[in-house]
Amino acid sequence: METSGDTINRARPLIIGVVFGLIIGLIIGLTWAWNVQPVTYSGGAYPNEMSNAFQKMYVQAVAEAYMSTRDAGAAAERLSAFSVPEKVKLLAETNKAFSAAGRAADATLTGELAEALMKQEGWSPDAVSQGLIDTAAANDFAVRLGQIAGAPQPQTGVNPPASPVQPPAAGAGTTGSAPEKSSKFSFGRLLLIILFLLLAVGLIAVLISRLRKPRRRRAGVTPPPMDMPQYEAMPDAPEGMVQLRHWVDTYSLGNDNYEASFSVENDEGRFIGECGMGILDGFASGSPKKVLAFDVWLFDKTDIRTISVPVMSEFAFNDEVLRSKLPPLADPILAEEGKTFDLETQSLLVRARILELNYGDGPPDNSYFASLKVSLTAYLKSGSDVDVDMPIPEGYE
Repeated sequence: METSGDTINRARPLIIGVVFGLIIGLIIGLTWAWNVQPVTYSGGAYPNEMSNAFQKMYVQAVAEAYMSTRDAGAAAERLSAFSVPEKVKLLAETNKAFSAAGRAADATLTGELAEALMKQEGWSPDAVSQGLIDTAAANDFAVRLGQIAGAPQPQTGVNPPASPVQPPAAGAGTTGSAPEKSSKFSFGRLLLIILFLLLAVGLIAVLISRLRKPRRRRAGVTPPPMDMPQYEAMPDAPEGMVQLRHWVDTYSLGNDNYEASFSVENDEGRFIGECGMGILDGFASGSPKKVLAFDVWLFDKTDIRTISVPVMSEFAFNDEVLRSKLPPLADPILAEEGKTFDLETQSLLVRARILELNYGDGPPDNSYFASLKVSLTAYLKSGSDVDVDMPIPEGYE
């Protein structure tokens, strides 16, 4: 009599063959697309070519980036495609939008950005006046630029506003200025494809070994917790609590999508919750991202909620405008080497400790992180019953 195990064993070569074919096809396709016949960029939409609604969104994003970094040079580069009257008009509209939304501090900083750009780029009074008239700017914004809102533009000696500078499209230039890329295989490309094929064979070998010998966890056996570095002793459990797991993770500048999460389980391998650390939304900008704050969080299955603590750089912690962007109930802490703080829920407590901290070169000083190393230790409160099925509280169904 044929068993289900026999059926699986007979189907296994087919599964392996399909997976092997997909991987090899993907590798060959990517190698061909990236090296043999790569796509050539022939142009696209620049900020000043977008519709008015998208131009406003773009300029608002530039203004919000300036609020985090105070880097007027970067803002000038991002707005370089616009003429001076267009810059004045769009920044004035952004200033009015922030004011209408009750973001007075952001509106003030938008005016500060416009003033900094005017001084940096040497805007003419006539061009500034034209931009203010086009948008009926707020009076305080106009005053920052040395104008009066709604004042008519002088008629004598006025040069027409300069047309926006069009950045050259990628690949544009004089015909024949660069030799045409050959479509023939070179020895280097062939070697690269062979390397990819060898890598694919190695991946398939690992896949086959896992299919033949699937990993199993024996009942009652829990994986040992990750050890701390030798210079960092394992922390003692608080009174009345049992230590479950211990992790160490490090953020480094350039990891723009940094997000570390760890599953919290009891001795029987039962899932209780999750904890981790990631980049705090709204506190990073540029490329690579200059991160001003992180979010350390804890989720407890028995509590059906997530607790989080913002960890902020010295500059962000002391800046009232940046702190006003945090949620109303947030209780941020200043990042300091050796500092310890707790996150506590109904059944769990996670003790976090900042092991290493390095700032990037300003300006401003001590504003964004070059690296941040944090340890997280999870504890289970005594008397917490995590073995029974946990009902979903009202409102979460």
